[in-house]
Amino acid sequence: MLIPLTLTPSFADFCQFCRQRSRVTVMPSICGHCLSRLPFRPKRIPVSFAELQVILPPLVSKMIICPFYYTGVVRQSILRMKFSGRWHTARAFGPLLANAVRRERVVADWIVPVPLHDSRLKQRGFNQAEKLAVFMGSALDLPVRKSWLVRREDTPRQSEAEEGARFRAVLNAFEVPENIRLDNQAVLLVDDVYTTGATLAAAAKTLAAAGAYVQPVVLASNQGKPMI
Repeated sequence: MLIPLTLTPSFADFCQFCRQRSRVTVMPSICGHCLSRLPFRPKRIPVSFAELQVILPPLVSKMIICPFYYTGVVRQSILRMKFSGRWHTARAFGPLLANAVRRERVVADWIVPVPLHDSRLKQRGFNQAEKLAVFMGSALDLPVRKSWLVRREDTPRQSEAEEGARFRAVLNAFEVPENIRLDNQAVLLVDDVYTTGATLAAAAKTLAAAGAYVQPVVLASNQGKPMI
């Protein structure tokens, strides 16, 4: 159950969805009305790597923490973050991701966002996964390490490729810098959307190869969504 918080005037009490200011919010940066409109996933329908035709190392959790369906307000907000530069809803989504992590009682040492290639980052101006990770990390009091995972290949947009091509494109897209040691470190790997799982799986495998225990966390996915 979400408990209303009384906050001093700041970005935290300015709803990033309806743009209204309230001294009382149920979560930082989102009012109760807008929170009620978010498409929460039921706990009985988890997101998982289980259906993928890839072998993941034991250090990678097969269950993915994911609080929302990729539809409605969440989908609109993600698309605006990616293509319109409106990343400020991450202020609200970060604490909601933190709540999802707490519900699963996951303990971690670090947060690592799925990186963009430098050319894509220059074009967009920011990495939406990093924005989510920063606000989630603030809520969990965990440090974010964006330099621990590097995207060395500028792969095609995943939405523009068929499933088999997606996995081939990102197979060797990521690397952990040689000076980073992750043995026995527990990492929350953060991204915005899980579709086929190709990007998230490749990133998770790369961190695990460097010795990290990896718990993937994504904002939204339509895996298991009823067809109506």
